[in-house]
Amino acid sequence: MNTHFLNTLTKITHNNKYTKWYILLIQSRKSRSNSRKEAKKLLGYVEEHHIIPRCLFSHNETKLHLHHLNKDDKNNIVYLTPEEHYTAHLLLTQMVTKNSNLYHTLLKPVLMMATKTGSRSTNKLVGWVKRNYAISISGENNVAHKNRIITNGSTNKYIPKSEPIPEGWRAGKTQKPESKPRKPRKKETKPRKPKPIRTGKDAPAFGKSWKLSDETKRKQSINNATKIPFLSMLHNKKQYSKSHISRFFPELKPYL
Repeated sequence: MNTHFLNTLTKITHNNKYTKWYILLIQSRKSRSNSRKEAKKLLGYVEEHHIIPRCLFSHNETKLHLHHLNKDDKNNIVYLTPEEHYTAHLLLTQMVTKNSNLYHTLLKPVLMMATKTGSRSTNKLVGWVKRNYAISISGENNVAHKNRIITNGSTNKYIPKSEPIPEGWRAGKTQKPESKPRKPRKKETKPRKPKPIRTGKDAPAFGKSWKLSDETKRKQSINNATKIPFLSMLHNKKQYSKSHISRFFPELKPYL
């Protein structure tokens, strides 16, 4: 058995009891079978597990230690039952610092394997779900077991294998053409003509005298008065303290 990948994994993880358990699990299962065919014959349903998870080959904290290795090397793959696979990923999460970025990366596969039962999933439950799902889509339960797919060039459909292919149809299926992303329409904008600057006699207000009405003059005087703090106090009819008034108008301090 090639232990190069296990030795490399121990360099980037903590030396604790979970690491030892993980190594023992991988070594025993690696010696049990060397190929999927052999493992399937022995155990039935099996799953492929990467000894060093593929996510670590691109992680910032570990990729420098793994750049010389191939993540899909056969020595990095072991075939496990669903229970063992779930347990292996749980052990991996305990082999690094808890709540670190690396911890959350290794926790994602565990969350993907866990079923949404409303309670914490166990490896037995995960194994039961995966085995029953594999049975439900294999053999006579598979839609392609008794049927075959045919196409007329535009649509696909299943027919029983005992029935002949109708005229105008053929075996196989037609792939739908990939829809091209629509190009955004460019709005046609007409260039604006610059407005001519009119000065002197050409100006619209040239030679005109602007006369304000008495009402407009009264409103302007009120607006200008409210910009002065003391007059604003009188205009708004508010009560202010003596210190507040003397701060703005020190010349009025003797009369307060």
